[in-house]
Amino acid sequence: MNTAHRAASRAKRIPRPMYNPIALAMAGCRTFTADQLEMLMKPNVEAVRVLQFGGFDASHWRVLADAFSIAEVLAQPPVNLANDHKDKFEEAQLVLYALSEQSRYRGTWTARAEQLQAVKDAMEIFEIQLENVAQGEFERAVEKLKRRMQEAMRGNGGPVQLVHVA
Repeated sequence: MNTAHRAASRAKRIPRPMYNPIALAMAGCRTFTADQLEMLMKPNVEAVRVLQFGGFDASHWRVLADAFSIAEVLAQPPVNLANDHKDKFEEAQLVLYALSEQSRYRGTWTARAEQLQAVKDAMEIFEIQLENVAQGEFERAVEKLKRRMQEAMRGNGGPVQLVHVA
């Protein structure tokens, strides 16, 4: 038996996954169910609740920062969901930055009323985005955000970088 024949017979034995392009497209354009939406929003709602009533900490801050970063990516092309509310996400991110600085210097995460309202407004718009986004678009937004964070950790920041001055 020659080597070409052996390689061909080996290749026949290896099971290959079958891809159905229609099923992949349908899975990518499907929106979230009510249960999935509730599961996605639960940590965010909890973080806003503890910001309002006390017990807010760095883990809650991270949840809100991730949510607003994803919301910002969803508001950009090609998805363009709630792109007329980009300023709300930026304002909420500035509130989170102010809270982190406040925690760093004063040791407290207490938000003022206008800060809390900015976070609530941005969270409401993010929930509307999640109700209307396709799962494939959401996954691509999360992947884009992951790549952006990896680049930032390597020192290749985006157009806006917050710099701590000591």
